[in-house]
Order: sequence, then structure tokens, then C-alpha cells
Amino acid sequence: MLLLLFALGCSPKLKVSPKQTPHYNIYEDIILTHMGDWVQTDIHIPSGAIVAIMAQGKLRYIPDGSYYQSPSTLRFRIGKYGREIHLRSGQNQDNPTMVNIVKISQDGLLYFSIGRNFPKPSLFKSFKKATVIVWPQESETYINEDIIILKQLRPDLKRQIGAFPFLLPDCYYLSGEYEKANKLLIPLRQRYAWNPWVFIMSAAVESQLGRFGKANTFARIAVDDYNRSGNKRMEGIAQTYLARTLSNLGRYEEAIKISEKAINNGQEVKSGFITGHGHYWLGHNYLMLNDFTASLENTRKAISFFEEWNSGGFLADCYVNLGMALFLTDQYNEAKQIFKSALEVGRTYALPEPTWRAHSRLGRIADKENRMQEAFAHYLEAIKIIEEMRGKLGDSDLKSRFLEMRLQVYEWMIGLLVGINQPDDALHFLERAKARSILDMLQDKSLFSENRDETELLTRERDVRRRIDRLSFSHKLDLSEGVAGKENEENRNRLTELGRLRGEHRALLDKISLSNPELASLISINPLKSDDIKKLLDSDTVLLEYFISTEKNVIFVVTREKILAVPFQASQERIFNKIEDFRREAVDKVPLDQLTNTHYLRLLADLYDILIKPVENEIAAKKHLVIVPHSILHYLPFQALRSMENGKGRYLIESFSVSYLPSASVLKYARIKNKGNLESIFAAGNPETELLPIPAAEQEAKEVSDLFNEKLVLIGKEANESIVKDKAPEYDVVLLSTHGEMIDSDPLTSNLRFFSSKDDDGKLTVNEVFNMEIKANLVTLSACETGLAKGETGGFPKGDDLVGFSRAFIHAGAPSVVVSLWKVSDDSTTELMRRFFKNLQNMPKAVALQKAQVDLMNLNLRYSLESGGRGLTLSPEDQAGLIFIQSHPYFWAPFILVGDWR
Repeated sequence: MLLLLFALGCSPKLKVSPKQTPHYNIYEDIILTHMGDWVQTDIHIPSGAIVAIMAQGKLRYIPDGSYYQSPSTLRFRIGKYGREIHLRSGQNQDNPTMVNIVKISQDGLLYFSIGRNFPKPSLFKSFKKATVIVWPQESETYINEDIIILKQLRPDLKRQIGAFPFLLPDCYYLSGEYEKANKLLIPLRQRYAWNPWVFIMSAAVESQLGRFGKANTFARIAVDDYNRSGNKRMEGIAQTYLARTLSNLGRYEEAIKISEKAINNGQEVKSGFITGHGHYWLGHNYLMLNDFTASLENTRKAISFFEEWNSGGFLADCYVNLGMALFLTDQYNEAKQIFKSALEVGRTYALPEPTWRAHSRLGRIADKENRMQEAFAHYLEAIKIIEEMRGKLGDSDLKSRFLEMRLQVYEWMIGLLVGINQPDDALHFLERAKARSILDMLQDKSLFSENRDETELLTRERDVRRRIDRLSFSHKLDLSEGVAGKENEENRNRLTELGRLRGEHRALLDKISLSNPELASLISINPLKSDDIKKLLDSDTVLLEYFISTEKNVIFVVTREKILAVPFQASQERIFNKIEDFRREAVDKVPLDQLTNTHYLRLLADLYDILIKPVENEIAAKKHLVIVPHSILHYLPFQALRSMENGKGRYLIESFSVSYLPSASVLKYARIKNKGNLESIFAAGNPETELLPIPAAEQEAKEVSDLFNEKLVLIGKEANESIVKDKAPEYDVVLLSTHGEMIDSDPLTSNLRFFSSKDDDGKLTVNEVFNMEIKANLVTLSACETGLAKGETGGFPKGDDLVGFSRAFIHAGAPSVVVSLWKVSDDSTTELMRRFFKNLQNMPKAVALQKAQVDLMNLNLRYSLESGGRGLTLSPEDQAGLIFIQSHPYFWAPFILVGDWR
């Protein structure tokens, strides 16, 4: 037993000694007798540690001798001014668990306080004792196995230790490590499906990951289970989470009704915590419905409840909500003060979500008031926090969803930088927003070596890089006045450590570079600065990177000599409508009679005026255009945009060769992978599948392969999926002439069709391509819609972390991929491919494709549209004798070159 020791006139202090184990330190049976003030212990908690605190015992009310038991009476914090944390009661208020697990963001000593929120703490006597377990950051992977041993060692704490698996997901949730929380919740849902709390936490985590439908399902399960059991308190808590999921789905009226039910339950069980949450979600949903009066009223009620309960973590969300309502009613001064309060609470409680949101809104206010430096500082801090949180996610789809919900602050930053004429920095932030997911995937795929020494160096490099990232993003390192406060001793120590780690990182990169230069270059796949992009362009090339937002549309024009940001005037809605009209009228399941209709020419001319005309003078002297689309522009064939010179139409492809990039930063990776190897070909044509055969694809594969001396051509049953995955990676050129199936609801399962064997299902999916390792310099997918990505049906995505075959093959190692944007015609595709590969013998890829498309456009030949095949399917009465001239973009414009154009 350890006793509380303090002298009169001195701050109470508690000396304790740990029992050390290989994974954690445990401080056992700390007797806590002091009421009221904070008691400092000599337990040092390192930054990044997981801390579990368990309590036993009760308080006695001295006047009448009654005993009082509540987990909220015992609170703790790390550091003299750290956030205040109380213990959890669990689902049984009559027999509370009295335990909590938290992740610590900054190191410091542990403090305890008992009854400090009581009006007269001196009227109580404490019979409490606590046990503290500290897992340093490097040991947190051992927690689950340690739990099993701890239950055996401390049977008296079995109930509290048994709660650890349920509290760990919440611990990671609060620290912004949503994927870790999710991984812990998956087995909990399977093993403890009877416990609704697991589904409450699942709803919270899924909401932050952007999977709102799943979140709603989990929240409803929890509400229904608690309703059946008659547990009004827990039902009220579950209802607040259900209100949140409904709000995320845009079902604000339903969310309001559920919030009102939560308030009723909170009042019935006398819980200010539940009642406060109900008012918070009422305030939030009224805000979404632009009922600012009701929003302000309910949010202020929520704040009063949380202030009374000293629930600082929830106060931060309330302050953000209140600040938003004030901001939207033009009460900027009041909003500014409220957002600063949110910032202070968010920092104190180490809550990344409300902290970045407060920074973004303070930046927005400063932006509107023309205080640009202050706006920049706040936007930058918000982006740092977002990217730190995102960096804790491993799954690329989760990263994409996570960032998509938080893109607005990037848009504001880009708009700010364009407005103050800093196009270089604006482009860099655009690349940070657009390119991060695909670059993460490329980097993770690239960092592999069969050499044991190189593997060890890579492991060390990755560890040091992550430690640098953690220190760099710490808000205490930003010393900008008015944003993060003043420099202190702790900051100086961290800056010293950051300098040491950067030196260690440079030394590791030097060692890797000496051993394997290409591997070293792949380590630093990050969003490029504009100067780096310029160096990748030759004198005849111009890169056009587009940015579309609700407030500002910009074309970034990048040449070897300069970079410009050129605004263009068109609303998002107008651009979307024009592109959707073009695809509907000219290429997507069009009625046959529309292939002779020329209305699409007007749409292509309008889109040229919007997207190309503003930069005509900048591109006039160039020969090659690199298009980096944004949002819906991914579904537009820029080569088919049409200028009206002197009343005569001219397609863009007639003046320039055109290629595409998912982001400018991907070009660095593609250049590294481009070895110029075009000597051998693997071709699969007209595989036997359950779909209609494609005779033209068989002819195409054979004719193209005849242009190469070294080749492997697979037709019909020979072209099975296993052979394609096994043999295609060995060749310089890969041509896959087959059916493609795009699945918008689950893009990673979109697939190319091949003959199925006992070893496979005949469907080469996007996900499988991601996991391939190929040496091909060029992959050509002569199939339907292989250039499209998720998001074309339903709402178009805001972000550009799209999943499609072009990204998948670049990820697999190909520097250049030819794909299609719509269902293609068999005959015209065969003719285009024949000409493209013939041109490729003595032309760069982009020029070879340009010449093939222009030649096909100008041919006087006519081709019948055959039933079935890769593209248009005709009814029997339509088939006979229907022929169409190739000048229609449907025939020559679907294929695009993605990646390195050389």
C-alpha cells in the first residue's frame, strides 16, 4: 500500500513506485485520501502512452455517515494544465466500473483529484484507491495479450480490466486514430453482439470514416437493444449517436425528432450529459436547416449542461457549432471569440477534430476580413492536423473517404493563395489535396526489397520518418503569434529532437541510395512543389491542372519556364451539366439516330470556351498538353473539345497531342518506371467468357502482336485469368482486348473478363491489379470504360482519389496506361489500335495516339456497329445495314493516355 504524503502549507504530493514489466509499468493500490485540490504524483507519463486508471472504494458523507459512489468524483490529468479526465461508470450506474483508458498526447506527471466539483469537499471522507497502468507507445501492440495476464494477476480488478477491450476503441477514437478503433471493434461486434455499447462506438467510428450508412445501421441496433432492455439512460446515449448518423446522411428532420427523444430520456433519468448531447444535435441539425435562432438556443443550452458537468471534450464541439451559427449570421466578432474557445478546449483535451475545425473557421473569418497572413496560419494549422490524422489510417479507401469529408479547408487555402498571387504554393496545396491517396499507395507498393540489409534500412527509415511527422505536426511547434503561443523549454527540446531525427533520416537515405538508387527515389513520393513539376516538363509541353470549387475555378498553367493561375468563369453546376449533356447525347447508351445528330458539337465548343480558351495564349506555342483533371472533368475527353476558328471547328487533338495524369506528382513515379522498353508484347484477345464473343478483339490482338518480334498471344480459352496474371508482368507491352465491367457501387471489384479456370473466376479485378508487379512500359486496355472510376453514377466525388484501372496499373508498375472513357465500337477500336501500335514503332506514345485518332477521324471508311462486342448493343431490327462515319467522337475519342507520354 502507498500512502498520500503532504505537509501543511505545501501542495499535496504523492510518491509511488512502479512494478516494471517488459511491456508496461503498473502502480498498484494508491490510497487517495485528500479531497478537493489536485494531488501531484511522481508518476511520469511519456507522450504517446496508453494509460489505464482503475479505482475502488467509496466516499463517506460525514454529516449522516452515508456512502457515495460515482466515477465522476475521481478525476485525473497529465501535467499541471493538462485536460481533466474522469472515470467511466459503464452501463450500470448502481455498480459503476470506475475505469478509463486514454492516449496521452504530451508527456507530464500524473495528477489526481477527488470531489473537486463538490460545493464542500471537506464534508466527505475518501476511502478510494487507484491502480495505474502505463503502456509506452512502442508497447501498445501488446495490450490485448497483457489484459489476459492482468486478469489472473489482479482478480480483484477483473471487472475493470475486463472493460479494457470496450474502452480501447474509444481511446483511439478520441485521439483521431479511427482505423485502429475500427479494427478493434470488428471482433468485438462478432463476440459481443449482445452488448449495444459496441454498436454505439462502431457508429461513432464509422461516422468519422465517412461510412454513414454503416454508422446509421449500428446506431439503430444500439437504440433498439437498449429500448428492449428498458435502459433509458443508455437508450438516450444511443439516440444521440443515431441523431448524428442521420445528420450525416442529410436527414435533418429525422435527426431532430431523435434528438428530442434523447432529451426526454436524459431528463427522465436526470442526466445532464444525455440532455446536453440532445440539445447539441438539435442545434447542429437546425443549423443545417438554416434555422439559426433554434440552433443558437439549443447549442447554448448544451454548453450550459457541459460546463456544469465540466465535460470539456464535448464543449469543444459545442463551441464549433455555436461559432458556425454566429458566423453564418455575420456575427464575426462573436464567432471569432467562440472559435478561440473551441481551440483552447480542443488543445487542452487533445481533440483533433474540433481543433482543426476551429482553426479552419478562424482562418475563414480572417480571410473575409482581409487578414491574409492570419488566415494562412489558421488554414495551415487545420491542414496539418487533418493530414496527421489521415496519416494514422493505413487503408487507402479509408484515407480517401476521410480526406474527402475535409477538403473544404484545402479549397479555402487554394483560393487564398491564388487571390494573393502565389500560384506556386496554391498548386502545391492542390496536389496535397488531390494526390495524397494514390501517392501513399505508390510509396507503400514501392518500398520493398528482397535484400535483407535494404529491408532493414527501409524499416528504420519508415520508423524515423513517422517520428519526424509526429513531431512536425505537434501544434506546440508552430510558434506563430496568435496561433500557438510562445516558445518554451519543451518546444526547444522537441525542436532539438526534430533536428536530430532529420539528420538520422538523411543518413539513412544516403545509405539506401548507395545500395539501390531507384528504391531511394521512391521513398520520397510526396506531393511535388511547383519547381519540381516544372523540371519534369520539356520545352514543348504545358501542364494544365484544373481546380473547381463552389467559390473559385482555376487553371494552373505549368511550363518549364513558369507557372500561372488563370481563373475561369463558370459555375460548378454549369460545368457538370455540360459534361453530363455531352455524355448523354454523344457517348453513353445513345440511341442510334443520335450518332448522326451534331448537337454535341455545340456542347464541345462551349466546354472549349470554358476550359481551354482562357489559356489559349499560354498553350499556343506548345505541342503537347498534359491534362490533370479535377472532379467531373475526369469524365471529359479534352482531346474532343472544339474551338470555332473563323466559324470552322477544330478539335483540340488536331493541334496538340494530349495525355492525362491523376495528379502532377504521379509523373515523378511514372518517369522512374519508364525504362523505354517496348520490345516484347503480351496480348490477350477475345477470351471465352459467358458474355458475347468479340471477333474484332481477336483480330486486333493478332494484328498488333505481328508488329513485335517477341510476343505471347492468347485467344479464347487460352486467355485465362491465371495465365494473364502470371505471364503479362514479364512483357514490355500489355494489350488486353476483352470485356470490361465497371461496378460503381464497389469500384475495387470492377473487372476485365477472361476465361475462367479451376484456379480463378475469370474476373481480373481492380483490387487484383493493385497487387500485381509488372515491368510493362505500356498497358493498353482495349475494353469498355476502363478509364472511369468510382463516382460517375450518383454524385460526382469532390476529391480525386478515385479508384480505376488506370490508377491500378500505374500502381502495379506501368508508367503509361491507355484506357477508355465509354463503351467502345469494335470495328473503330480495332482500327485505332492497329494504327496506334504501328505509330508507336517510331513515335512517342502521346503522338502515336494523336495521329491514330486524327487519322480515324478523317477516314472516309464506314464500319457497321455489330451486336454485342465491347460496346454498343443493337436490337436485331437495328443491326441490318447501319453504318456511321468515324468523325463522330464516339468512335475516335474514347481512348486516353494516362501517365508518362514519352
